[in-house]
Amino acid sequence: ENEQQFNSVVHALEFLVQLDVAQDEGSSAEWKHALRQCEGWLRKQPNSPKAWHWVAVCQMQCGEHVTADESLRRAIGLRGGTYTIADELLAAVIAVQTGDESAETQRKRAVEQFVSAVYRSPVEIFLHKLLQ
Repeated sequence: ENEQQFNSVVHALEFLVQLDVAQDEGSSAEWKHALRQCEGWLRKQPNSPKAWHWVAVCQMQCGEHVTADESLRRAIGLRGGTYTIADELLAAVIAVQTGDESAETQRKRAVEQFVSAVYRSPVEIFLHKLLQ
């Protein structure tokens, strides 16, 4: 039952990401609602890197950049320090939005990984768009 709930949250988030890409803007109310859903997911599965990653995406979209960075680091830590392409893209977006001095280097690395990927998930497409 929990797995079905989590999958429905992920599908809703992917739909929100696709809607955001299509409309060139997102509704902050929708992103805040998505963040609450993800936080509920975290209460049930606090060691889920996927949940922490989605929380970071929602926090970033809500303008909570420092918290998003912390959540992203938690996701990466739960994966044993392994970055996904989506993680690289999100880290670059956060760096750009916070004016981090490594932002351009992170952006280039993330875009290179995105471009060379065989498959691109909806969240990767969304995050790549934010770097354009």
